Parts: sequence; C-alpha cells; structure tokens
Amino acid sequence: MNKEEADTIFQKALALEDAGNLHEALKLRKLLASNFPKVKIFLLTLAKSLKNLSQLDEAEKYYKRTVKIAPKWELASLQLFHFYWDNENILGVDRKDDAFDEIRRFQSISHCDDYVEIVREINAKYDDVEKKGQNK
Repeated sequence: MNKEEADTIFQKALALEDAGNLHEALKLRKLLASNFPKVKIFLLTLAKSLKNLSQLDEAEKYYKRTVKIAPKWELASLQLFHFYWDNENILGVDRKDDAFDEIRRFQSISHCDDYVEIVREINAKYDDVEKKGQNK
C-alpha cells in the first residue's frame, strides 16, 4: 500500500465513521495501522475507534503505542489521559493514578497548557472540599 492509497483509506474511514458505520471504519483503521505501524495518526485514530466500540483493552494498547512512538505529541498524551480519567465507569476501575502518571510523563519531557489547567482545576476542587470539611 502506498501513501496515496493510505490517504484514500483514511478518508474513507472518516466518512464511514461520520455515517455511523463504526465497525467498517474500524476494519480500515486496523488495515492502516498494520501497514503503517509507526504512523502516529493511524495508531491514534485506531485507538479512538476501538474505544468508541468499547474494545478498551485494545484501545489502551494503541493509545500507549502512539505515545511510545510519539512521546511529545500532545494530542496523543491528552487522549490517553482522558481515556484513563473519563472512563472509570466503563473501565470498571479507577484509573486516575494512570491519568496522573501520563501528565507527569508528558510534562517531564514537554509542556502542555491543558495539563496545567487540569491540575489547577483538580487542586481547586480539593481545596474546596477541604474548606467545606473545616467549616463543619
């Protein structure tokens, strides 16, 4: 498969997702990732497709693979963070420690203003909880 064919397949997968045909789009995303295992956008979009279809173990694997091959790619890091932070109910366990680990990993090698804001908001919530507890 050459780059032009891959681009066409990528666009077709987007169109299938927009049309609600997530399973067919997933097949194309897997094809792209298997043919281009180091192309970060193919891996990240595969991870997101898997997450959207509740194939969470596989999704996590591809989020982590994307971050491994593109450790300073902010978008991939944020998506992995949100995968852990936002999906406690479907993951079945609290993965917030993993989410914080991703913040620490990324911030140690790069900088993300979104992470600064996320940490600020979390700290503010805990400060509010502590103040309410002291006022009782």
